[in-house]
Amino acid sequence: AIWSESMTGAIGTGTFSPNTSLIIQSGHQVEFNEAKTLFNITNNAGASLKFAVNGVSVNGSISNKGIIDSRGVEISFSGKYRQYVDGDWYAENFKIKSPLGVDWAAGNLRLYGQLNFEGGILYANGNLLLINDGVYTGSIGPVAQNSIQGNVQVQRYFGKNKLGWNLLTSPISGNKLLALNPYLFTAGYAGPDSPSGTLSGYAYDEKVSGNISQGLVGISNANIAFAPARSYYINCLDNVQSANAFTLVWGGLINQGSIVVPLDYTATGNSLADGVNFIGNPYPAPVDFDKINRNKVANRY
Repeated sequence: AIWSESMTGAIGTGTFSPNTSLIIQSGHQVEFNEAKTLFNITNNAGASLKFAVNGVSVNGSISNKGIIDSRGVEISFSGKYRQYVDGDWYAENFKIKSPLGVDWAAGNLRLYGQLNFEGGILYANGNLLLINDGVYTGSIGPVAQNSIQGNVQVQRYFGKNKLGWNLLTSPISGNKLLALNPYLFTAGYAGPDSPSGTLSGYAYDEKVSGNISQGLVGISNANIAFAPARSYYINCLDNVQSANAFTLVWGGLINQGSIVVPLDYTATGNSLADGVNFIGNPYPAPVDFDKINRNKVANRY
């Protein structure tokens, strides 16, 4: 099906099959509202394509120099061979079924919903952005190790009701506290905005005797890496210390697969502090607390 600048012939309904390629010319806007399977898609500069129905599947590659919008629906990539995509796409839910994966070569996949896998790999190349804006939360469903290769950008929105002290856990493997500097006002340790200011971040050491507050140990250096699944107590204000909402962006290789966290337990006779560990969600995905299995772990969050 081709939307052409020169209109010839009678207007009719396009017929699509798994081998049909879709080409949209500059200046044209096309809305796809049938659950069909497509092969290749070419969306030229100045063109726009909107998917308005669930069940659309793409078997080929996509060259996108315009805008593609599939917010509100789920799109599947189910090609037999590796699929290549470029350009900007505003998406709600994506499903990767292609056994050889999807390579997002350029542009940004702005994901407002969830990315799921039924085989295959997403080669993100730094072009996957998980949106978190106070309304939408982009996330990744269950994945095996290395289901996503390449860097990913993960947003964390702090509305006015979330400003101040928060427990933060990095969804990025090997990320350093230094990564907070462009977004948060950091102080009191080497490398931040104000090394001599009031301390703005703490780790937690269960082995320190006393109450929980005494186990808070000040961060000493911005080059310290976030330990996997460990939470840090951080004063979350934007980099001008205002009361304005802001968005933190984590960037890098996301945590995938199983993560084992050794827990500390030091018997000091203080039942409120003994065995307390600051553990957070290490994945860019929601956690269903009703499905957490606990063995000798108190029901306290």
